[in-house]
Amino acid sequence: MLNLDRTQTPGIYQMKIIGAISESSDFTAKIENDVKELHVNCKAIVRINSMGITKWILFFRDLRKKGVKLKFFEVGVSVVNLCNFVSGMVEKDEVQSIALPFFCENCNTETEKFAAVDDLRATNFKLAPLTCPSCGQLTEFDGAEAHYFDFLTVD
Repeated sequence: MLNLDRTQTPGIYQMKIIGAISESSDFTAKIENDVKELHVNCKAIVRINSMGITKWILFFRDLRKKGVKLKFFEVGVSVVNLCNFVSGMVEKDEVQSIALPFFCENCNTETEKFAAVDDLRATNFKLAPLTCPSCGQLTEFDGAEAHYFDFLTVD
């Protein structure tokens, strides 16, 4: 089930997407017509099925056509992976921050760190190891580092 937390300040509409996005998800009833800029927090998205992907793409494409400036924050690992495989999910300049998955081989702990895309670009997407919050050992990036950032770099 999809839930949207919304707030609005002058000129900027903020939306936090919570839950699963599916064929029954309705974004359109949740956005005012006079929105100039939309900030979308994706941290709490738990799943997007194939029909949900279609609804996502159509909704955000229509907002772009209306001239709405989109910014996506805290884009989780599952959404990052979709963005790398499905064209039109986001535009590379719209994404502000993404989740970075790490794994500790010492204690088998998975952890995520959110990073600003501008900071990642400044380091040419080179990641420093993260200290494991459970055992204090260094973790390793838990993804295909060569391709994880493709949607942010490919034109």
